[in-house]
Amino acid sequence: MALDAIALGIVPCDCGRLSTKVHCPYCGTYDIRGRALKTKRPNPSTLQLEEYQVYRCRICFKLFDELDWTTNCNAPPFKSPTARRFEEIKKLSIKESGEPFPSYNEMMKAAQKTKEKFDKEKEKEKGENK
Repeated sequence: MALDAIALGIVPCDCGRLSTKVHCPYCGTYDIRGRALKTKRPNPSTLQLEEYQVYRCRICFKLFDELDWTTNCNAPPFKSPTARRFEEIKKLSIKESGEPFPSYNEMMKAAQKTKEKFDKEKEKEKGENK
């Protein structure tokens, strides 16, 4: 039985990464370093001064605190390889049909065409290698 992430309280961030794991709000990497420094900033929901842990990204070297990555994350969107493949198929089917939201059958036809194209390229490479 698959567990629903939202039911477990794991809500994705605006960029698609886990909101429970600290990540850089500028480049999106999880490769960060916590600093002993804490900052005091007003919390947008309560408007009271609160202390926040400060972090430094090890990739882009920018400083940010807990409030930055939890409320205003501007990291590039995170997509899994499966999601990227789905987007490619969706683009192909939209080009062919002209509809903004393709049906399931159109998606499967586009997937079949990409598979056939890949198979033809693979056969061509095998023919050249012989």
